[in-house]
Amino acid sequence: MKQSVIVMVMALVMMAVSRPAAGETVSLANGEWPPYASRSLPGYGTMSRIITRAFALSGIGVEYTFFDLWKLFYVLAKKGEFDGSLTWARTEEREKDFHFAEPVIFHENVFFHLKSKPFDWQGIHDLLKRRISVTSSYSYSHEFDRAVAEGKIRPFIVYTDINNFQILLKGRVDIFPMDKKVGYYLLKTYFSPAIRERVTHHPEPVGRISTGLIISRQIPPDRAD
Repeated sequence: MKQSVIVMVMALVMMAVSRPAAGETVSLANGEWPPYASRSLPGYGTMSRIITRAFALSGIGVEYTFFDLWKLFYVLAKKGEFDGSLTWARTEEREKDFHFAEPVIFHENVFFHLKSKPFDWQGIHDLLKRRISVTSSYSYSHEFDRAVAEGKIRPFIVYTDINNFQILLKGRVDIFPMDKKVGYYLLKTYFSPAIRERVTHHPEPVGRISTGLIISRQIPPDRAD
């Protein structure tokens, strides 16, 4: 691991948890979001490996519990049934319930669409008449999230990223936003080459966000800042 990454993950641990005793284990709720996090990937994915390494440098173990529904494990972590969770972007609403560590990974969200239904957009006003779906509990960009909150965009809400691809392929929606790497990973892993060939993305980013570890404000103060 490069020195710059070691410094980053050490800072992440120090900002997230206030020195649990060496040998302790922290419990983290995790979700399926490959290649960043997955129960089926080595080390549970890129993000999970970084988090695990960060805590290991302080002699602390990590126990991950994986869920398929992000909204479910977010609520459980919010209640303090886990020490924290990953992988989350900072928002004002989430800061009410969680302490945020320093960002670990930076993402580019884009709109996926069928090649047979090309579209162009430059701003939110170009999306108002589009049929759009989003994944429950996700954050895509400040501008896009605000447009949804204000009712300017009224997306279909589904529970998983794979659901987004399924309804796109059925023609029920025109576009949906997703992390570009996650999108193409899911296409390659779960769909046939013939189906993958039908899908592309618009090059204009929906937004660039950063994600990392969050620690519940409900856990005992001797475990969190």
